[in-house]
Amino acid sequence: YRSHRLLDTHMLFIKFFTILLLTPFFILAVNKIRLGYLNALYIVYPFFYIFYVIPLILDIAIGVPDQYSYIGFHMFEWSKNDTYTTVIYSFMLIIVTAILFMFGIKNKVPIEALHSDINSFWAKYAQNVFKTVFLILFFYPTYLVLVSFSRYGINPSYLFDYPFLARFYRPSLDFLFYYYMSFISILSFVGFLFLSKRKSIWNLLIFSFPLFISFSINGKRAIVAYLIFLVCFMIYIKKEVSPKKMVVLMGLVAFLGIFLSILYQSIIRKQEFSAMSPSEYMGMRVDFGRDDVLSMAIYSSVYGDSIIPHDGISVIYFARFLYGGLVNMGLVTPYKYSVYATSYLMGYSYPQDLGWGMTTGLWDELVSNFGIIFGTFVFCIYFCFVMRIADRYKNQYFTLLTYMFCILSLALQFSSFAIIVALWGLFFAILTMKKLKI
Repeated sequence: YRSHRLLDTHMLFIKFFTILLLTPFFILAVNKIRLGYLNALYIVYPFFYIFYVIPLILDIAIGVPDQYSYIGFHMFEWSKNDTYTTVIYSFMLIIVTAILFMFGIKNKVPIEALHSDINSFWAKYAQNVFKTVFLILFFYPTYLVLVSFSRYGINPSYLFDYPFLARFYRPSLDFLFYYYMSFISILSFVGFLFLSKRKSIWNLLIFSFPLFISFSINGKRAIVAYLIFLVCFMIYIKKEVSPKKMVVLMGLVAFLGIFLSILYQSIIRKQEFSAMSPSEYMGMRVDFGRDDVLSMAIYSSVYGDSIIPHDGISVIYFARFLYGGLVNMGLVTPYKYSVYATSYLMGYSYPQDLGWGMTTGLWDELVSNFGIIFGTFVFCIYFCFVMRIADRYKNQYFTLLTYMFCILSLALQFSSFAIIVALWGLFFAILTMKKLKI
């Protein structure tokens, strides 16, 4: 254990100063959305704020979770209490925010500017194609559960038992596959909402059962928060409510989110409504934040540790599917980044596929692969490029796909949403060819 720590008051000042600088950007993004501007940055930055800045607020208001060491997450504990790591983390948040707001916007994109000229390129079939793809991805977790229930002769009444479904695939070595598919299922439903002519509230009621299945398999409260936010956004972008009513709706959503979190404590973790236990607080931080894995990646770089065996190796994970021999040649890792990160977190000297993994994002993976400075630089270039492209084309389908692409990049490792990456790349190629009249 290597660490350098200033007095708690100094640590608090660093975090408070960071919050003070970044909160106006969050307010600006939310206000732009309220005014009807749908630039990708304005949609994505509130998620960035939730994942990386809200944890600093919680550190000041409640404190760093003290349950990290109790369950063996020592690297989280050490990195979160290390001064060098905290200073670098805060400084990088400020730098990234500045770069995104300076270079992540191509031009203003009001709601009226979004169009669907892709229909003129794919005639009348594009919308139906996308709706079909979204529905297939949305129903896929439900299909998997029904097949499993039929195969093992499980009582159908358990289909409505959240605790049972949340633990159903946990022992499986393929649990991460089911976990990520449930996440993609929820986002696909949002895509379907965007294309559907039916009111969003009716779609929520009609498709409540497969939604429940996907929520249950995922087992994370964060997925519910993501859906609520994105559904509210779909209601807004489709002009189902006015901007003023949208503000009221978001307030109700925040209240609903708190209620659902408390309900989750009662049902799953057997917590009383009266208080949040230390373990529950830690679970909430892990579910909704990405500060812990990013701090761990920074900590490993500061003190010369290595989460992955060779720089850059985890970001080319998918190359193993193109030619399996690359793994034997040592050119491609056989593991996803989350395997390396979880093994490092638990103190293993070598990567161990434990059948579960700590949820990681793109930023911490890039830091682990390329170092703090260059990894963060690549992160900024990546987001600025993707968001500016969406602003440039102003196509409503491509813009929605970009929202999903960027939010997933913040929340998950790159390898877990390959299908979204492929769809985005295909759409980008089609729109580019159309623009160049190829």
